Amino acid sequence: MGQLRKASFVCLLLGAISAAQQTAPHLPRIICTPPTLKIVKMVRPTLPLDAKPSDVVGVAAVEVEIDKAGMPSRIKVLKGNPAAANAVVVAVKQWRWKPLKLNGVAVEAVTKIAVNFEAR
Repeated sequence: MGQLRKASFVCLLLGAISAAQQTAPHLPRIICTPPTLKIVKMVRPTLPLDAKPSDVVGVAAVEVEIDKAGMPSRIKVLKGNPAAANAVVVAVKQWRWKPLKLNGVAVEAVTKIAVNFEAR
């Protein structure tokens, strides 16, 4: 009878492990905050001529996904005056980064950029 209990327990344990492996994601998402990214080309944001500098004082922040080649693939506005945020998006589209490598292989990265607009 003891052998039967042990065999049943082992079968239940193996079934639980198998179920856990099937529900676990195969590729983990690695997030390093902030990733070590070297900017190769940076363009400063410029406000439109019709924008009053006093109207756009403050911080505009964006989140940027950088592809394996070091180019921005997606830019999401996080906060800021619409004119300032648009200026940051237009500028960041022109930025270039040295590709981030993990174990010698280029990988995609995500970073946040905040630009402080001050009145002059």
